[in-house]
Amino acid sequence: MDDEWEVANSRLFSRWGEKRVHDMARRHEPAIIFFLDHMRETHPDILHGKHEGKTFSILDVGCGGGHLLMALVKKHPSILNHARLTGIDIAPSMIGMAQRVKGELFKELEVSLNQDALAFKYQNLLELKREECQYDIIVSLESIYYVSDMDQGLSLIHERLEDGGTFIIMNEDGMMKTGNKMLDQKRLIELKGEIDVKYFHFLSLQQYKNKLQETGFQDVCVKAGKGFHFIIAKKES
Repeated sequence: MDDEWEVANSRLFSRWGEKRVHDMARRHEPAIIFFLDHMRETHPDILHGKHEGKTFSILDVGCGGGHLLMALVKKHPSILNHARLTGIDIAPSMIGMAQRVKGELFKELEVSLNQDALAFKYQNLLELKREECQYDIIVSLESIYYVSDMDQGLSLIHERLEDGGTFIIMNEDGMMKTGNKMLDQKRLIELKGEIDVKYFHFLSLQQYKNKLQETGFQDVCVKAGKGFHFIIAKKES
């Protein structure tokens, strides 16, 4: 079943192609702004080159064209001198786009940076069980609902977070159950034109919170933004 899910969704993302990726980047702008603001509020030392100690690490699960991490680097280039930023995605075409745009970004910045500190890899979230890397922040921007085994995916994310680390889910309002059956049914019909809903988890905010708490996350909170909801969950220190 996992292979079936991965193949179906990988084909979907490849079919969307580069034009859709650029559209997604524009549509995701409120979520990117939220993430940048969250970093400024919680980790200003990381952004302003004052971090001391071990290398700080961020993982973007389902990174698509890489626009979230590259927005962070574009605003705060010095982060690459003391942090490790990694994006993973199950669509090779998306990773290819991310790597190409990364090259363009570094040419644009015209500063000396550790380019290896920003990496994009073709990888399934569930393959994290084969790795030993730990992360301070793991973020999912409109991607967690494509994971074939949601419970296993959340468990792996919890396992790969450093103690005290943060997991952030950022989903568009329309990609979550509202509690209104008529609206939910209408949204599912719309989704059928885009994706095979057989390979998609359509959950409510409360269901996300319950799953995160059952996985062991602490202090699960929800924030609303422009067209998005953000779920922030902490791993116990």
